[in-house]
Amino acid sequence: MATGVVTVGRKQYASGLYWENSPSGRVSQAAKEAARQPGNTVDYYATRAGDKKGRVPQYGLAPDTEGFKSGIPSLAGCMANQQPGSWIGAFSFREGTAIVIVRDDLLVPEGDLFFEDESAARDHLYQEIAVGGFQRIFAPEAWGIPGADSMPITL
Repeated sequence: MATGVVTVGRKQYASGLYWENSPSGRVSQAAKEAARQPGNTVDYYATRAGDKKGRVPQYGLAPDTEGFKSGIPSLAGCMANQQPGSWIGAFSFREGTAIVIVRDDLLVPEGDLFFEDESAARDHLYQEIAVGGFQRIFAPEAWGIPGADSMPITL
């Protein structure tokens, strides 16, 4: 899984985390415990709180090779908090392309991806769209994906 830092305005965000549902409401503690599991080389995690509508809390983990700074927010986590439902989006940045996949208000485990190669990102988006079940699709206008919303990420 590729990871990277993307910039929106003047703020940096982590992209490319592996997301899990938290077994308890103590999501930070669950993330720390998952990071310490034998075989894991994780030094960064992000969390998403549950909500009153029943969404379970989640945490995303990134390998220690990426060197994300503590406190940097997760792009996918922030976007999933703002856009409810089931949706998929590809968003272009100077640094690369981020793909976010949300089903039933939850980030799917491998639904936070970062690509340096735009054509690989586009191919992956088409594969995921073929699975179906998305209420909305976000993609760059230049990709020509029928029915996709090309709303810039800054909005």
